[in-house]
Amino acid sequence: KKVKFADLVRGEVEFDAALLGDIVIAKNLELPLYHFAVVIDDGEMRMSHVIRGDDHLHNTAKQIPMFEALGYPVPAFGHAPLIFSHDREKLSKRKHGEIANIAKYQNEGYLPEALSNYLIHMSWTIPSNSEKEIFTIDEAAPLFELSRISKNPAVYDIDKLNWFNNHYIKEKSTTEVYKLSKPYLIKAELPLQQYPEDTILKMINAIKAGLNKLDEVPGLIKFFFDENMPIDTDENKAALSTENAK
Repeated sequence: KKVKFADLVRGEVEFDAALLGDIVIAKNLELPLYHFAVVIDDGEMRMSHVIRGDDHLHNTAKQIPMFEALGYPVPAFGHAPLIFSHDREKLSKRKHGEIANIAKYQNEGYLPEALSNYLIHMSWTIPSNSEKEIFTIDEAAPLFELSRISKNPAVYDIDKLNWFNNHYIKEKSTTEVYKLSKPYLIKAELPLQQYPEDTILKMINAIKAGLNKLDEVPGLIKFFFDENMPIDTDENKAALSTENAK
């Protein structure tokens, strides 16, 4: 038969069941495999919606007849596009290393609000009556519709992510940036006790506007702690003369 369903992202989708092949549901009576286990899991939990990557599109066509055969209500399915690298390959930890791992962005000092804003823009078509690029989650939520998700893969763009992160860093006070960057300063073993906090705030204020991520802070203010370049040089005094450091 034809397996048909209205995908929440891609619209009407149809597969010829005869071309899907036999589905292995278990290795033995004690060890069920993915296709069977996921249907039982979603069915028993009465999942209403399943939103996943479009690499599962064929899997959905295999699983819908299983939902029906087992008497479970068939959930609504939506298949979102994947994130691709610039060479048009699916972004994966195996092939692309740490850029596909959320820990990289946490460790390097990307702010959560910047990362969420970046991901919103990757595959979501902004409503035509909005010219905004900066959205909080609360602002995006009432505008968001699954039908506005692009059908085409998103392409990883570190420059765009850096732009968002720079924006959110500049929006924070210098004191907030200092607190957020302190773990990186300590890890870099900068002798922070060498100067009063007020002076360190002035250092950070001098470089804040150019920051792409928080782990850049130690490298940009390190020269202030160089014993061969005392802070009372004319160059350093000029850098630290910025008003409103706090």
